[in-house]
Amino acid sequence: MLRETRIVDSPVMATLAKGETFELLDVTGGVAWGVATAHGLVGYVDAVALGIVD
Repeated sequence: MLRETRIVDSPVMATLAKGETFELLDVTGGVAWGVATAHGLVGYVDAVALGIVD
């Protein structure tokens, strides 16, 4: 789920499909910040969901 802020219960802007492109800009504290290109949105994703750990 692509969220508005890094807070785990912040509003969801989009649900990303498995394999969907996510341009990673930063990872801090287990939260990835980047661009969901198919949606044209910038937001936050749980880093574990992307298979990365900071």
